[in-house]
Amino acid sequence: RPRPEPEDVSPAPVEVSITSPANETTIPMGGGNFSVSAAVSSGARSGQTLQLLMDGAPQGPPQESGNWSLQSVMRGPHDLVVEVLDRQGKVLGSSESVRVYVLRPSVN
Repeated sequence: RPRPEPEDVSPAPVEVSITSPANETTIPMGGGNFSVSAAVSSGARSGQTLQLLMDGAPQGPPQESGNWSLQSVMRGPHDLVVEVLDRQGKVLGSSESVRVYVLRPSVN
């Protein structure tokens, strides 16, 4: 028979992953606009929100949806991470980092 769980065990970390774009994706020439999607695979609880970070900086406020539309992203490499936050803003889990390369037309 299963052993009872101790009361003070913290819940298992939430598994979250960026489903799009894939790691090492090159964003083609254009305005630097692209979408990011993330999926929470396990450990999800009600009241959680998702926060997209690009190069460590939050992109907009935390949200319930796992979809973001980024506009006018600067040229060059960028690292994307999605964090799962509880109601108090505590990080419950974060995705593996995904690197994208944004190409922009040159100004000259």
